[in-house]
Amino acid sequence: MDTILKESFQKQSQNFSQDKIKEIEEYFSITLPNEYKEFLLEYGAVVIHYGEPDSFETYYKKDDKKEVLDILNFLSTDEIIEGYETLREDKYEGEPQIPKYMIPIAHMNDSYQRDYVLLNSIDGTIWSTLEDDCVASDLDSFGYVAKDFKAFIDSINYYKEDTPKPNVKKSVELAPKDGRYQAILPPDHPQANDLKKDPFAYQYYTKGKEFSYVGLEEYDLTQISWEIIK
Repeated sequence: MDTILKESFQKQSQNFSQDKIKEIEEYFSITLPNEYKEFLLEYGAVVIHYGEPDSFETYYKKDDKKEVLDILNFLSTDEIIEGYETLREDKYEGEPQIPKYMIPIAHMNDSYQRDYVLLNSIDGTIWSTLEDDCVASDLDSFGYVAKDFKAFIDSINYYKEDTPKPNVKKSVELAPKDGRYQAILPPDHPQANDLKKDPFAYQYYTKGKEFSYVGLEEYDLTQISWEIIK
């Protein structure tokens, strides 16, 4: 899946093997879509950056509205089965919350709300629950997300930093000799005077030691240089 931005993924400890995939297929008596199996084998139960604007849209026909939702994590084998059993056992208006053919594959938003991304194991479409008002007999109570798993992955609005953060010191700088050093900014820099007064701007370094910027993160690190004062 070339469209996947790998830098948006954080590995969990749960990797997937062919045996884990077979366990899911045997439990549900289905064959998972190839795109989903490839995803699991390559990435496992991954987390997409929590707190960043990774999102996708879902359409709720019942309320004729779109929602923008955040992905937190794809589920491991045990979490898929546990989530399915929970949604089948928890009743809303006397019915299970999902039909037998809907399989939870990811948590979205706050996992404590049990909001799930669901795979329709019959036709491969992707759906979502929202809060606790979905019922198995009413497909309109679910949010429609995508025609298949690949379309779902393609639809995610990933967070990606196209350029490095400006306030990062890219190169390693070493003290040329033993002595007490002062971190300085160009005289016309708006932070120059504040830096002069900051105690973290004054450090003793031995020859060859790397300059540290701990405590100086609020300043323009790209413009800081070090000057020996003793």
